[in-house]
Amino acid sequence: QRIIDETNHPRESPTFKKPFLQPSLPLNSSRSSYQPATMFPQWFNPARTLMQTSLSVSRKTAGARGIISSARSRKHIELLENKEESEDVPSSEKRHNFRHISVVGSGVLAELLMNRYANAQGVAPQITFYDKDKERSSILEFQHPGSIVADTIQDAAGNGVDLLVLAVKPQNMDAVASEIRGSIMPNTVVLSILAGTPIDMIATKLKASKVVRAMPNTPCAVGEGMTVWTATKTLTDADRDGVEALFASTGENLFVDDENYIDMATAVSASGPAYVYLAMEAMVDAGVMMGFPRSIATKLVQSTFQGTGAYAMQSSRHLAQMRTDITSPGGTTAAALYGLEKGGMRTALCDAVFAAYNRTQELGREL
Repeated sequence: QRIIDETNHPRESPTFKKPFLQPSLPLNSSRSSYQPATMFPQWFNPARTLMQTSLSVSRKTAGARGIISSARSRKHIELLENKEESEDVPSSEKRHNFRHISVVGSGVLAELLMNRYANAQGVAPQITFYDKDKERSSILEFQHPGSIVADTIQDAAGNGVDLLVLAVKPQNMDAVASEIRGSIMPNTVVLSILAGTPIDMIATKLKASKVVRAMPNTPCAVGEGMTVWTATKTLTDADRDGVEALFASTGENLFVDDENYIDMATAVSASGPAYVYLAMEAMVDAGVMMGFPRSIATKLVQSTFQGTGAYAMQSSRHLAQMRTDITSPGGTTAAALYGLEKGGMRTALCDAVFAAYNRTQELGREL
């Protein structure tokens, strides 16, 4: 009888299937400390993926509101499909977000930071741009709908700015400081991405109490960047949370107490993409000389670097061990490595990194 009843009156198929959201991010974790489950590659961060995806799910359950809003912050990413309706983040745990940001200068890194941060926020911040090159300022305004261009540098630095981003050349620091000194409000956080410029010098020249010095890199453009930063002790916990949220929107970030690490990071991670591009160029050229079409050689090299980086991040073994694993005695890889060592590749790379580090320190002494 039950079979007959179900045949005549088939059960309604459920309209909602719980999505697979495991692993979820613990409420008391932070981006810098959270490690994904081993079933995922280490470079894949499900927390960041969930933050960037708005979950909208229909339900037919009586009394259900029908909408599950996306998590307000990474501290509150959980199995949202079990909730009848969205819940606000408790006010005591809300992250501090910068609502009014001014960017002085038109450096590429500053533009990348603003792109990622604006896209990561539920409500886009008000962004003000200022650059002596008015044409460049107009381009930035066009690329960021809702942003404005300040007429003067004083207007950009004042008027209740939450975060002031300095993206000028280090050699222009004195000129910029002379124009905006006194315009910066006490609660404004100054973020400097100037190479080689010490944090104490920035605070003194600008008469600013809250200063952050950071060094990001260009992979920020695709959310795979690495930013090393430090700050004055005058920043509040909310300020630090806001700065970390900004950098987390671009990839990984590392806070350091020793400011000298910023100069080191400039040479290793900030300038590092240029070293990688050069190596990629050489490999593509070699592939073309062997007979590959350039498009195929480029694809092979790009995929090789991407996969190798992901594999290295997932593994806990030393890089030399991983290299040895694919180096068979008398094989093709052994022959290639012999050529690289004979050509001095290892020494050349070390010399390049130290040259960048020395130049960073020279810039600081020249100010």
